[in-house]
Amino acid sequence: MLGLETYHAYDTTIPLVDLDRKYQYEDVLDWLTASVAPLGADYQTKMREAVAGGWIDVYENPGKRSGAYSAPVYGVHPYMLLNYNDTLDAVFTLAHEMGHSMHTMLSHAHQPFVYAATRSSSPRCPPR
Repeated sequence: MLGLETYHAYDTTIPLVDLDRKYQYEDVLDWLTASVAPLGADYQTKMREAVAGGWIDVYENPGKRSGAYSAPVYGVHPYMLLNYNDTLDAVFTLAHEMGHSMHTMLSHAHQPFVYAATRSSSPRCPPR
């Protein structure tokens, strides 16, 4: 498609199509919940509670730090910070951070404090 004689790692970032589609946050929440159906109805219910619970700071605003994070708080619930901008990348980031939040909720529900930590500031999940 690119018409290259040789293909390098940096060629993987070249857009193959020009797509300017927007993904409204409210629409994506239903997709996200539907995507975890194989994990069961209880998991989907917990995810609905998370997105409806006011735990997510969704949009960019002045003075807000960049990136996306899921912050565990034992005995309460996780807090998520996003900088959602209606792009497909933002959808993937929401799904990724929701995975951390769900892991936190389940770990805290079934483990005492000393064992409940799901991760520290992991280099495997750098800020976006």
